[in-house]
Amino acid sequence: MKSIGLVIFLAIVLIAAGCGNHKQPERDVSAGYAAETVDSVENSHQANTPAPEDEFLSTYVLSFENVRTGTLLPSIPYDQVGAILVEKEIHAHRMLIYTRPDNTELYYAGLQTDSDMYEIGAIGYPPAEGERFGIQEVSVLGRELVKVTGFCGANCPKTYYVELNQPALFLTVDAHAVETDLDNDGVNELIATHGTAAQTVVYQWQGEQVMFADFNVALQAEVVFYDRSQNLFQASTRNGNELYAFKWEEGRLVRAN
Repeated sequence: MKSIGLVIFLAIVLIAAGCGNHKQPERDVSAGYAAETVDSVENSHQANTPAPEDEFLSTYVLSFENVRTGTLLPSIPYDQVGAILVEKEIHAHRMLIYTRPDNTELYYAGLQTDSDMYEIGAIGYPPAEGERFGIQEVSVLGRELVKVTGFCGANCPKTYYVELNQPALFLTVDAHAVETDLDNDGVNELIATHGTAAQTVVYQWQGEQVMFADFNVALQAEVVFYDRSQNLFQASTRNGNELYAFKWEEGRLVRAN
């Protein structure tokens, strides 16, 4: 059964993984980061020591790092907007995917209000067959945001999260992004996966700020991806030929198989 899981995993990675030169989240320099297993925690239990045939411990405690969010969008003259490819009205604002007059190959995302035009950023090149730019409203990380998706290259997603009321760029991830409530607290976390080997970062709203944890670092795994159908994270080591499932439990990853 696990060999079948590997075949399914490879298909998922080819579809969902982002580009290999993924930019790490912009950290708050005042915060430290270390992912540690329960064996390094003072109250760890001997039961968490893996059996010789296991590649992973039974439980991992995640440490999170601050992420800077909420950069005000720059305003631009409207004459910098060339051909409009996608246009969508959201709450009396117009979200646009467009080219600039001096560059018809690269597409940009923008926001038009009653009085101003704002540029969100480059969203990619003309999409390949089966790909498309996307604009949708989402609830994630304690906010109601507009999600804009595009492609920075072959198999390379680009995702912006925009606040309309500022207007501001709340967060950018160079990855395939999924919003889901992992801990059933009513607030959606953000799961971002990129790279041909599938690196997964999870963003969570904690207190009054957004925090993130790199699951590959935490598990010391070569591959980590999220299986939404089962609400599980699948992981494999560099030389491993099996997938190991983990479930999220209050800031911990717990083996599910």
